[in-house]
Amino acid sequence: MKIVIGAALLLACTTASAVPMTFQFTAAGEGVGFNGPAGQPQIVVPAPYNDYTFAFGTPISGSLTVETSTPGVDSYIYEYGVQSPGGKFYDNPLTSFDLNLGGQLFSLNPAQGSSFIYAFDRHQPSMYPIFDYDDYEIDVGFGDHQLGGAFDNLLVSTSLIWSERDLSRITSDGIIDGLLIPSNFNLFFTIYDPTTESNYQLFAPITSITAAPVSVPEPQNSLLFAIAAALTLVVTQSRRRKSA
Repeated sequence: MKIVIGAALLLACTTASAVPMTFQFTAAGEGVGFNGPAGQPQIVVPAPYNDYTFAFGTPISGSLTVETSTPGVDSYIYEYGVQSPGGKFYDNPLTSFDLNLGGQLFSLNPAQGSSFIYAFDRHQPSMYPIFDYDDYEIDVGFGDHQLGGAFDNLLVSTSLIWSERDLSRITSDGIIDGLLIPSNFNLFFTIYDPTTESNYQLFAPITSITAAPVSVPEPQNSLLFAIAAALTLVVTQSRRRKSA
């Protein structure tokens, strides 16, 4: 029995593997905004972000890799006096995220930064028009130490957000389903000052998203045959000992 269980576990380990998916995207800057609490000074950002013209027409490109085996956490909404599914949150599902913002490069370090995906497929129209939409969102926190010098304490993050009023378009709360269909994503690049709680935000409509599977090494047949042969030999020897 131990041999059978061990073989099953070994075969499962060699044949079962997660499938990461990589997506490439492009965008073009369209505007910039500054936000913060009343009475606090406006955030000071380094070049080229302090030039308003940088945000307009800035070419943006990037790639991200999603670990599709990341488990989702259910959320719920309360409408019509009943509880309904409110989508799924996926915590730290990205193994990589690289962003080229007009020549300014940022990369997610999973040990320092963070990421999450939120996918929401509304099952019925909301009684509140302001909330009557589906949503798919990717958020990436690059963390501090991104801008250098006097700006090293500023936090850098980016989001890809698709809020859809047509409830027939996003039909699943799967981890990558929102990336696999024609979409209307917008990118938001944010620099945040934790001292003044103010931020700079660049807005850019996504112009393209393409997907390609990351190659996952297949188990070698020779390895499986070697395992099977070894197990057969053990079983045969065990039977011979018992018959003797």
